[in-house]
Amino acid sequence: MYTAEIAGPANSLLLLLDEIEPDYQSSLLLPQEGPLCIELKKRGIQYHVVPKMNMRTIPQIWHVIRSNHIDLVYGNNPSGRIRNSLIAAKLAGKPVIWHFRIQQKAISWRHRIVLGLADAVIAVSEGVAESIYKFVPSVTVKVVYNGVEPALFARDREPTASFVRQSLNLPSNAQIVTMVGNITYRKQQLEAVKAFALVNNAVSRAHLVLAGSIVDSAYYNEIVAYIKSEGLSEKIHLIGFCNDVPGLLSASDVYIHTSRREGHPRAVIEAMAASLPIVAFDIDGVRECIKDGRGIIVPQGRTNELSEHIISLLVSPSTRDQYGKRAHNYMLSNYTAQQTAQQIKHVIAQIVR
Repeated sequence: MYTAEIAGPANSLLLLLDEIEPDYQSSLLLPQEGPLCIELKKRGIQYHVVPKMNMRTIPQIWHVIRSNHIDLVYGNNPSGRIRNSLIAAKLAGKPVIWHFRIQQKAISWRHRIVLGLADAVIAVSEGVAESIYKFVPSVTVKVVYNGVEPALFARDREPTASFVRQSLNLPSNAQIVTMVGNITYRKQQLEAVKAFALVNNAVSRAHLVLAGSIVDSAYYNEIVAYIKSEGLSEKIHLIGFCNDVPGLLSASDVYIHTSRREGHPRAVIEAMAASLPIVAFDIDGVRECIKDGRGIIVPQGRTNELSEHIISLLVSPSTRDQYGKRAHNYMLSNYTAQQTAQQIKHVIAQIVR
């Protein structure tokens, strides 16, 4: 892993480890201690810390691979740290899999060389695969969608919603519009806030909950300043990292997603698992999830249109149910953790015999 923080790629990896651990013994390489280490310790999964994981540490990474008798190295997402680990693996004579979880705006020449040496390349969506082909047309990419554990989202809505409202000090009749994601410019939570300002004028019971760690403090401050300028401090709630996303989503009425770039967003799949109606900006990874009537897709940047769809869902329980059921059924057929793990295990089995 390129970080020991908990975010979408780490959550996807943890679910994968839970599924493949009976068949494969795993060991993680990390650049520092962090929240991910706590989750690994809970599962009894070994990890090694190599500070920085830059090119100068390739010999140290090589030693970790050789001394621990690693049979295959799996790179979880593209980064310089992951690339250096894969280089060390090839120098150690070990096969590698490189798993890309977000669209590539550019691929460096170093990445291109390692891609050419990889024994398998996995992309989380067709959009991510196409972005790789754009720069490295010769590589073969296997698309394996992210998956979630449906049982985690099988909550009794009314008591869950009541508990969440009390926890967040919301009125008992509040309608909750939710977005989950680290606070960064790429996620564009400010667009969600601007859309909600229009929603608030039409639906007085509506509240917006933004869940996610603050990664970009300057962007966070910009969001807070806008909320204050619009007099919405009592209606928009930035709750930070949420350790019970299934509970929050089960208590919500509408899910929105305003990112400018995604691979195959776990937050959207989790909203599908919670049977929520979804309104999102039109980007590749999101479109693949909610096209064909499984959600509402809005052209990037059309905040007014985003707000209109949110309002239409809040005032129509039957429409919310229809979208939520279609999304949930599609998730069950295509985006479960078990399905994801089986496909990745198949890729591993073809390499490690």
